[in-house]
Amino acid sequence: YRGAIMAFPVGVVPREDKYTRAGFDIAYAPVRWLELKAGVNFEHRNVNDNRYDYKDRIGFVSLTALY
Repeated sequence: YRGAIMAFPVGVVPREDKYTRAGFDIAYAPVRWLELKAGVNFEHRNVNDNRYDYKDRIGFVSLTALY
């Protein structure tokens, strides 16, 4: 990345995004060929323009058969 493609006009502040992410998951294998997994992910974006801020929570469950 070599910076902005074009310069911003004087007095215009470029957008700055800051992300915070965290996640937790747990897996259980009742037998060698089967895995159950569940978890939660959190994400927060903080932007110097408040219109683009957001918070997100995602929960998931998966079942995997290994062969």
